[in-house]
Amino acid sequence: MFQNTEAIIYDLDGTIIDTEQFHRDAWKLTSQEYGLGFTGEAIYQASKGKSSIKTLEKILPVDRREIIKPAADAKFRYMMGLMENSTIKLLPGFMETFEALRENYNLPVGICTSARQENVEALRRNSNSLISKVLEALVGKIAWKEMFTTGKPSAEPLQVTLRMMRNPRPDRAVYIGDADVDYLCAQNAGTRFVYFCPEAAVKDMQIPLTMPQIEDHRELLQYLQ
Repeated sequence: MFQNTEAIIYDLDGTIIDTEQFHRDAWKLTSQEYGLGFTGEAIYQASKGKSSIKTLEKILPVDRREIIKPAADAKFRYMMGLMENSTIKLLPGFMETFEALRENYNLPVGICTSARQENVEALRRNSNSLISKVLEALVGKIAWKEMFTTGKPSAEPLQVTLRMMRNPRPDRAVYIGDADVDYLCAQNAGTRFVYFCPEAAVKDMQIPLTMPQIEDHRELLQYLQ
């Protein structure tokens, strides 16, 4: 299906790794430190699609607004600690596919993520997990939040990534992501898209059914035959 492919680009969180539980745990610790009165799960659910500041503005009463900034900083601090020191599993089939793409297919691989540089660097320092090896191998081919002015779903994040990868043709690059913003980013940048969805029960219905879909990263190799 993907003839003449010149580059493979991955989203990070939800595609290569899953840090949802770390967000829940970081919010739980923050709630305990600041007496927020919510479980980590409740705050995590309220935080989807929002910054920590916006999340706290949404859930806290007006008379507690003075703790929003320090609580948001605490959540970030806890999250960084978890990402740097916890054992993080790669999602199904990623490592085998990553190695095959580079060794057998001779394809350049990059990462296009909405995560901040601090998050990426924390993962890179995580010697307990294979994600550190992956990020170390891709130094110079990882685009993070501070590198673009307009985030997903605009084309800019992928355009930045393509430039870092020595400008392969957009229509010959494949972007693998797990959310509708990844799909729209690929559409806007003119790149091919593969939807990574390891659990059919949580499929993003905003992504057209006509898009190639994989549950295990090794399935990507079938599209490159």
